[in-house]
Amino acid sequence: MVTAKLVTLLQTSKIVCKEDEVNAGMQMLERSGDFADGVNEYSGRMMAHGASVFATFDKDAVKLLTERGIAAMIPRL
Repeated sequence: MVTAKLVTLLQTSKIVCKEDEVNAGMQMLERSGDFADGVNEYSGRMMAHGASVFATFDKDAVKLLTERGIAAMIPRL
């Protein structure tokens, strides 16, 4: 439901966004993940030198990202 409303909102002409980041977030939502995890992973990868691994304390995000072939890990404390 949230995904459908977000798609509708983004299709309006008055909304400007970074489509690649939003798409990364939407892909996570579609897999029952968190929108922010998808955006953060994508943004990190696109930085000047690019992050080679996405680090998060969210076990579900690590699982969903690694299933897509994206390097993700839970940092050791």
